[in-house]
Amino acid sequence: MPYTRGVRELFHILAGVTCNNNCLFCMEHEGETRTFRNLHVTPPRVQELLRANRAGGEVMFTSGEPTLNPHLREYIGWARDLGYRRIGLTTNARRLGYEQYTHRLLEEGLNHVVVSIHGPDAKCHEGQTRTPGSFAQTLAGLEALARLKHEHKFTLNTSTVVGTRNYRRLVELYHLLRAFKIDQYVFNVMQPLGRAAHRVEHLIARYSDIVREFARLIRVMGEPRPPVFLVDLPLCTTDGLPAPVRGYVEFATFTEFDAEGQPLERATRVHKEQKNRVKRDECRRCAYDAACLGAWRAYVEAFGWDELVPSRAPLRNLGERRPGP
Repeated sequence: MPYTRGVRELFHILAGVTCNNNCLFCMEHEGETRTFRNLHVTPPRVQELLRANRAGGEVMFTSGEPTLNPHLREYIGWARDLGYRRIGLTTNARRLGYEQYTHRLLEEGLNHVVVSIHGPDAKCHEGQTRTPGSFAQTLAGLEALARLKHEHKFTLNTSTVVGTRNYRRLVELYHLLRAFKIDQYVFNVMQPLGRAAHRVEHLIARYSDIVREFARLIRVMGEPRPPVFLVDLPLCTTDGLPAPVRGYVEFATFTEFDAEGQPLERATRVHKEQKNRVKRDECRRCAYDAACLGAWRAYVEAFGWDELVPSRAPLRNLGERRPGP
C-alpha cells in the first residue's frame, strides 16, 4: 500500500495589515506590498469571502497581526452568524493580555487561538521578534487566555518557528508553556523565505540537529504525551521519530488582490512554495516521493543533500494525527 497523506483544506483571511513584531524570519517581509494587498481586505470584502467559503466550516484570521485590525471582533461575529463551526486566530497574543478585549473576541465566537512564541525567555524570543517587551506581553496574553478557559470553550495552540537561535531550547519552552493549558504544541521548522531567504546559514538550523532536539523533547514529555508536532521538513529526515508527531503545514487557501483590486485565489503550497522546492533523481526511490513537497532549494544550496536519504519504509498511519493551523 503506497504512502498517502490526508489533506485538510483551510480558509484564511489576511486580516492584519501591520504587525507589532519585526521577526527575523518573517515571510511577509515586503511591508509596503503587504499593506497594499491587505488594504483591499475591507469589511465588505470580508463579508463576501466569508459567505463564499462557509461550506468548509472553518476560517482562520491571519497575516501580520490580526488583533491590530479594528474590525476583527466584527469579522468574528459575522463568521459565527454564517455558521462557521471553527473560528480561529493566529496571533502573537500581545494585545490579548488586555483581558476585556480577549473576552469580547471569545464572546463573539472565537473558539480557536494559535499563539506564536519563539523562545523560553525574553532574550531568546525577542532576539527573533526584534521587539523589546514583546515576550512579557505574549506571556500576558497566554495568561489571560488560560484564565478565560474557565468561562469560554476554545482550543489554545502554540506555534514556534524553529531555527538556529532556539532549536536547543525546545524543552525549556515546553516547561514554560505547559502552565498555560495548551491544547497542542506545534514546532514549525523555519522556511527559507522572506527575510530568512537572505540569511539561510545564519537562521536555518540543520534538520538533523532539529530532529535530535525534538526527540529529546518528546522523551521529556513522557506518556501520555500531549499533542505535539514537528512541521515542515522533508519526511525522510524524520524517520526516527514516532509517527504521531510527524506533522506538516496545512494546505490553506486565501485571497489576494491585484493592482485593480480584483480578487486572486491563492493556495499556500503553489503560491509560496512550488518554485522554491527541489528534488533530485534519488528522490524517486523514496517511499515518500509521491507525497513529498521536496526540499527547500535554498536549504540544499547551503547544506547539500547528505541529510536527505531516501526512505524505504513509510509509516502508513502518518497524517492520521496532524496539527491544526
